[in-house]
Amino acid sequence: ETTAPRVRPVPVDEAGIRRRYPASAVDAILAAARAKAMDPAACDRFNAELERQWPDLRHELLALTIPADRLATHLAAAGGATTAAELGIDRDLYRDALLHSPEIRDRFSFLDLAAGMGILEDFVAEQC
Repeated sequence: ETTAPRVRPVPVDEAGIRRRYPASAVDAILAAARAKAMDPAACDRFNAELERQWPDLRHELLALTIPADRLATHLAAAGGATTAAELGIDRDLYRDALLHSPEIRDRFSFLDLAAGMGILEDFVAEQC
């Protein structure tokens, strides 16, 4: 994609976090999720900066990118798993882990970017 991605606010799902995680972990997870949450103004600033940096960043990312099928071939050749089934993980657990992992990480990741772009659910559906 030659156009920079654009994000929109992703609300912190406090009720969902309280439901999904043990009570002893909820405060830390909420703190991590809130630290990364962006309101519309923060999204505007993020989008402007990403657009400014996109040509160089895109070039750097393309240099590091390995096509998914090639990566899967290398993992399989090394005896690694490439699917939830091969990992021995329940498909629904794997799906939920992908969907909700951004809320427990204390730093912005590609899954946060996908959530902000509104494509995380489609990505997860393709993987599961």
